[in-house]
Amino acid sequence: MNTGQFAQAEAAARTLLGLYPNQGQLWKTLGTSLALQGKDALRELQQACQLLPRDAEAFYYFGNALYDRGQLAAAAECQKRAIALRPNFAEAHDNLGVALRELGQLEQAIEQHRMAIAIRPGLPEAYNHLGMALRTAGQIEEALASYRRALELRPAFVAALGNLANTQRDSGQLSESIETYQRVLALMPQLAAAHYNLGKAQQLIGSSDQALASFRRALESKADFPEAQAELADGLLSTGQVEEPIAIYRQVLALHPKLSEAHLRLGKALLTHGSPDEAIDCFRKALELQPDSADAQRTLATALGDSAVAPPQS
Repeated sequence: MNTGQFAQAEAAARTLLGLYPNQGQLWKTLGTSLALQGKDALRELQQACQLLPRDAEAFYYFGNALYDRGQLAAAAECQKRAIALRPNFAEAHDNLGVALRELGQLEQAIEQHRMAIAIRPGLPEAYNHLGMALRTAGQIEEALASYRRALELRPAFVAALGNLANTQRDSGQLSESIETYQRVLALMPQLAAAHYNLGKAQQLIGSSDQALASFRRALESKADFPEAQAELADGLLSTGQVEEPIAIYRQVLALHPKLSEAHLRLGKALLTHGSPDEAIDCFRKALELQPDSADAQRTLATALGDSAVAPPQS
């Protein structure tokens, strides 16, 4: 079904519920149609589960809706209920593993993903999620193998490509990670996170100009991206440019005035620019927002000391 068909199913279910409000299958159809359109379906799926206490799929979708709300423990319980009703429900095992990983229960998460794969060996999502759990557990080679298996099953699986690239980068496989990020961008040229992560990998191999270009492309795709703005500004500062980095940090703070790190970085740029008084104000603001920032404390103390011995500005 496509989005239009889900919308039609939603409309039909709403009409029929006006006539038959206690029909659990209608609540389930409404809830799943909403969920598959990316809409909030929590209330509808909860009602479906109450009316269909032995319907594994209803609990599966309700668990997904709870997960989307950040209710991880409740989501895990729903997936467990779905599995109790249908033990060979591979997707429920897989999504239970996702919730357990985010709850910090890594061994149990890995077990659930492996169970999903044992039931459905051709499920690429399960291999991707298994890779994420293995990476969190520090099992890097196994994680890489799991991502690659997901990509064998679905070569254009952007999430698995991104996870593979990030794991390659973080494990020092920089050339490989750059190639993988480029594969991501061949599939999704406007994906800001991929441009940003590519830039980070290019930084690590010393390709500063390429990294700056990647950060700029990230910002072309997503203008409000503080991490990319910070990396671009820092990179420009390292080349001796000051005016543009200051302008970039001011843009960040216009949208995120409580971002301590942005105040700190703006202050450092202003010091380089020869504006110590405004820089000191920035460091004080950074400390006000994050009092335990050792970097801000140290930089403020240094700036105050330098200001005390500096000749008056003419």
